Amino acid sequence: MKAGQAHDFNRGRRQQKFSASIRERGLSYTDEHRPFPTFKNVLDNVDSYIAAHARYGPEVRQNLTAALTLRTETMHSGAMGSLFSNAKGLQAAEILAAPCVIELADFSPQSASFIMNILLYKFHSYLSRQPESSQLNRVIVVEEAHNVFKRTLSEENCCALSNEYFDKMLAEIRSSGTGLLLSDQRASLLSEAVMANTSVKILHALTDSEDRKTVGASANLSDFQLKKLAEFRPGECVVAIRGQHGVQHAQVTAPAGEQELHSACHICTTRFRCRRNAVKSMLAGMDSTRIAFHVSKIQAEPYNVALLERNITNMLRDLNVTASDATKICLLGEILDTYGRSSLQEKRIIVNSYAKYLKRREEHE
Repeated sequence: MKAGQAHDFNRGRRQQKFSASIRERGLSYTDEHRPFPTFKNVLDNVDSYIAAHARYGPEVRQNLTAALTLRTETMHSGAMGSLFSNAKGLQAAEILAAPCVIELADFSPQSASFIMNILLYKFHSYLSRQPESSQLNRVIVVEEAHNVFKRTLSEENCCALSNEYFDKMLAEIRSSGTGLLLSDQRASLLSEAVMANTSVKILHALTDSEDRKTVGASANLSDFQLKKLAEFRPGECVVAIRGQHGVQHAQVTAPAGEQELHSACHICTTRFRCRRNAVKSMLAGMDSTRIAFHVSKIQAEPYNVALLERNITNMLRDLNVTASDATKICLLGEILDTYGRSSLQEKRIIVNSYAKYLKRREEHE
C-alpha cells in the first residue's frame, strides 16, 4: 500500500469514527485530546489570521480585523461567553434524556433567538437519527415561538431560510415519538407552516384583530367565535383538534394555595423541600429599614461582581443570618422581590452571581 493510500485510509477511519459519534449523540464531538476551538481561540488569532491571509489593502484589513474582533468578543464575554467559550458542553442526548428547563430570560431577544435556533438544530440532528416510534416518548416546549418560527415577507433573507429548515423539522420529528408544543402570545407573528403542521391548537384570549384572524383561519372559527376570543377570562380557552368536527370550550382554574415564584426559584436545588415559608418567617422578624438600605446598595451595582458579593455578605451579616447556602439564596430572592425595584432580569443576575460565589467558596474550603 502506498503512503498516500495509507493516509487516505486513516483519514477515512477518523471520518467513520466522527460520523458514528454524530449518529449516536447528535452533532457532539467529545475527543478530550483534540477539542474543537472556542471563540476565545478565534479571538486570540484574528489579528494574525487577517495579516497572513487577507489579500486587501491596509484599510480593508483594519476594518475586517475590527469587525471580526467585535463580533467574536460578543460570543466570548458575558452570558453568551459562558455558553460558547467552553470546549465541552451538554449534548442533545443528555438534555432530552430527562425533564429539563432551559431559561433564556437573562439574554437579549436577539441572543435568545440565536440560542433557540442552535438548540433546536441540535435536537433535530439527534432525533432524526433515532428509531421510529408511534408512542410519545418526549415533548419539547418552545415559548415565545416567534423567535424561531417567525413569519417573513421575503423568501430570500436568513430568517426565511431558518423558517424553511424548522418547517421541515416540524414535519419530521414526529416519527421519533417526539411532540413539539409551541407557545406564543402573538399568533400573527408565527410562520404559516406552524399553523399548517400543528394538529392541536389551544386558543386563549386574543385582543389583537390580526391574531384572531390568523388563528380563526387555522381553526375554522366563525365570526361569533372570533369575537368571543377577545372576551375570554384567565384560564378560558378554545381547543381545536385536527380531524374532529368543531371546537371545544374549556375553563381551567389555578390550583389552590399555589404561590408565585421569586427570582431565586429558577436555580433552587431543593424545590421538593421548599424553604419559602421558613424564609418568610425569618424576614418577618428583621428590620425592614435596614433591609431596604442594603438592597439599595446591592441594586446600585448589579454587574460589579466583586462589589455585589461584598454587599450581599455585609447584608446577611448585619441581619445576623446564619443558614445553609440554599437558604441564603432563597432569602436573597425573597428580599429582592419584596424590597427591590429593579427588573426581574437584574434580580436573577444578582442571585446567579451570589450563587456562583457561594459555589466557588465551597470548592476552595
